[in-house]
Amino acid sequence: MNSESANAKVESPSRWQFSYVDIQDRMIRPEWLGDEFVGGRELGDEGFEHIDMQSDSLSQMSRALQKLKKPFKLFRSSSHWQVAMLRWAVASVGSGQWSWLAHHSHIDLIMRMIETETVKHGFIGQYIALYYDERVRKKWCEMTKRNDPKLNSLKKLEEATLMLDETTLEAARARIGRRLARANMHMPGVASFRPPVASPQASDPVAESLSAKEDAANAAARKRSNDVAKQMARQQDD
Repeated sequence: MNSESANAKVESPSRWQFSYVDIQDRMIRPEWLGDEFVGGRELGDEGFEHIDMQSDSLSQMSRALQKLKKPFKLFRSSSHWQVAMLRWAVASVGSGQWSWLAHHSHIDLIMRMIETETVKHGFIGQYIALYYDERVRKKWCEMTKRNDPKLNSLKKLEEATLMLDETTLEAARARIGRRLARANMHMPGVASFRPPVASPQASDPVAESLSAKEDAANAAARKRSNDVAKQMARQQDD
């Protein structure tokens, strides 16, 4: 991250940089937080013991999502997400790309979102909120790369962490809905959010094209994130 910030400053015109980092990466999360907690092997009920929800439904969803061709990787616990965010924040604050004010504001917003989305959509509300976090940090990264005047300083990022990005939230809901539909998931008791499951004969070329583009963009973002994560790991070792 330090090198990305330094490179951004010498560009013409110079700009402020916020780097997206995949906090699910092994080099970011603590050693005791294994792959099974971010979508590795199949999880049992113990992966969700902190959530006061129906454990049978939660483990059913986990098993179904593991069958997808492209693994569905999100933290199973908001507590684990906070631990990884804190480890990332230490390095990001040191590089001038993040602040503790931004950190606390962002954590507060995500935790409130988990509560409100859970009320609306049942236990999948947590996944909507954590996927929102991933998407909005990618969006901030892209905005700083464009030197967007709406996000060209740490102060403006601090302001952004205070506000809910409705567009990104809707995109997160849609993405989670598509993933659940691919896993043929039926959410009992969640009438307000039950994505339709397409029949084998029917397909939506527009939706498939958008999904493919999003997958490609996510792959590129993960590659950049891995590069930054490796740099962070080297800095922590020094």
